[in-house]
Amino acid sequence: MNTGPATRRWSLITVIAAVLAGALADASPLDFTLFVWPTTVNRDAFVVFSMVATNDGSTGIEYELISAPPGVGFGTDLEADRYYMRQWAAFLSWNTPSLAGSTNSFVVRAYDVTDPSVAVTGIVNIVVIDVPPISSIQVTNDSVALQLPSLLIDRSYDVVWSASMPATNWSTLCHFFRGGKPPVVYDTGPLQERRFYRLSGSYDYYAMTLP
Repeated sequence: MNTGPATRRWSLITVIAAVLAGALADASPLDFTLFVWPTTVNRDAFVVFSMVATNDGSTGIEYELISAPPGVGFGTDLEADRYYMRQWAAFLSWNTPSLAGSTNSFVVRAYDVTDPSVAVTGIVNIVVIDVPPISSIQVTNDSVALQLPSLLIDRSYDVVWSASMPATNWSTLCHFFRGGKPPVVYDTGPLQERRFYRLSGSYDYYAMTLP
C-alpha cells in the first residue's frame, strides 16, 4: 500500500475539511422555530402567516424573501410567542387565487446581522383548495336556513349572496370562524327577494406557536 507524501497530504486535507465543517455546524445554530404554517388555504381568501428564526447568542436576525407567488406582501416585525418572548419575524400576506388546485412555494432566508454567512432558508408550500358548496337550503315562513358543510378547522369564512347570476358583486350575509361543528346560518332578509348564496374563504392568520 502506498502511503507516500501525496497520500498523507490528501488525508490531512480531508480531516481538516471535516473538522472545519463540524465547527461551522456547531457555530451556526440559526434555524426556523416550530410553529403553525398553513398547508392548505381556501381560494379567494386573504392569508397572513409568519416565519421565525432563532440563533442563540445572536444580536439580531434579518429576513429576505427569496421567492413567492406574485403579489405577496413581505415585511418584518416583532412576534410574541406563547411565553410572551418577543423576537423579529418575517410576515407574509397573500390574496389567494380564484382557482383551486395550485401548489405555491414561499422561500424566506434568515441570516445573522453580525455574520450574514450564518443563514438558513425556510420553505412553506401551500395548496389552494376549493370551498365546498352549501349543503342544503330550507325556507320557512320568516327566514332561510343554510346548512353549511364540513369545513377546515380554525379558518374564517363568509356566507355571501347575490340577487342575480352570474354575479359581479356579492353581499356578505355573515362572517364566522370555524371552530366546532358545521353551523346553520339564517337569512332573515325579505323572502320575496330572490337570492343566490355561496360560501367563500375569508381571512386566515397563522401565528407562531412554540412547542
